[in-house]
Amino acid sequence: MLCAYEFPPLIGTRPLRWAQLVRVLSARGWQVDLLTIAPSPGHPRYDADSLNLLPEDLRVYRTWPGPLHRLAYRRRRRPGEKIGASASRKSKLDVLKAMLVPDPAIEWVPFALAKGLRLLREHDYRLIISSGYPFSAHLLGYWLKRRSGLPWVADSGDPWAFNPAWPRPAWRIRLDRHLEARLLKRLDRLILTTAGAKAGYLEHYPDLSPEQVSVLPSGYDPAEYAQILAEGSSRFRLVYTGRFYAGTREPQALWAALAQLGDLDYELLVAGERAGPERLPPQVRFLGFVSRRRALALQKGASILLFLGNRSPEPQAQLPAKLFEYLAAGRPILAIRSDADDFAAKLVQQWRRGPVVENRPEAIAGAIRKAQALWRRGQLERSFDLSPHPEYSWEQLGGRLAVILRQVIAGA
Repeated sequence: MLCAYEFPPLIGTRPLRWAQLVRVLSARGWQVDLLTIAPSPGHPRYDADSLNLLPEDLRVYRTWPGPLHRLAYRRRRRPGEKIGASASRKSKLDVLKAMLVPDPAIEWVPFALAKGLRLLREHDYRLIISSGYPFSAHLLGYWLKRRSGLPWVADSGDPWAFNPAWPRPAWRIRLDRHLEARLLKRLDRLILTTAGAKAGYLEHYPDLSPEQVSVLPSGYDPAEYAQILAEGSSRFRLVYTGRFYAGTREPQALWAALAQLGDLDYELLVAGERAGPERLPPQVRFLGFVSRRRALALQKGASILLFLGNRSPEPQAQLPAKLFEYLAAGRPILAIRSDADDFAAKLVQQWRRGPVVENRPEAIAGAIRKAQALWRRGQLERSFDLSPHPEYSWEQLGGRLAVILRQVIAGA
């Protein structure tokens, strides 16, 4: 099986999803070859430890990522420099994003295609898999299928052309929709992470049949969390790991809520880029991008984890993988929802994992006060159900993926 996706050792959910799935497939007897980029250590989220997730027998073929990628991330980090120390610098690629269709990784595709065609001549593959974001990987999967005739599976964590969280000019949306529709006509199976995303694809692309679309959510590895010591605090600590997104996952109401909590003893750690006004309460600390191990340690040591839902016209089409990391950490979750149909918030309620509040300053401030009071009395953990959910373990999800892939091969 040839698996084509961009897996530099970066902190991020898409590469980690497939690192875990490939690990499970490999343990179940699948021979997987990975076609990806040669990483740039100058990338602000470069984390070589992520390579440890890959199975030892995985054959990895790396190609040049392209001139713009190398130009943007050519500087190596200095010894001892923290991951993410340069993350606040605006990427040189930002001004070109609207012109690079479907995304900046398109410059990698010609080099990856040349390598992929050689691999197809040298090995007897049964299946091609592409994973996006970046969606350029699907273009690679499309061309490899056309040249080989092998069945092709495309995995997308988020919608592409109709992704409401991805602001683009109208001409780009039309172009992306045309491009995605052409690719969908040639694939054998599309894998999405939510039933809402599946419904959206079937609505937007009538030629796509329900049998062509499978739902496989993201998950977590219990063994990975078991090996990590919690990084806790004697204070009531809120932890947020990840990024904020303008127009979709914005923290303005959160900052306004914190302004109402000047009398409260708490701290908020954000493992990610700084976002917000110049002046924030001194209890708020931005750590920049940290290694994955430290992010998980922070999650495990939190008094309560902070989850900010998406503001979106299609709130059930995307489910942040962060939610499953939070689930694995075994800590209460404070979910802030911007939409009544927010799928992630509904899961937190279903799991009885923590409070769910509207994205309003008064509601957020009230929930934090109540949680801090419960913590002070030693009642926070017992107020919620913190039991594990093995149905979201990568082991079980990888088993489901193996069934899907066998179906695709049998039907080819």
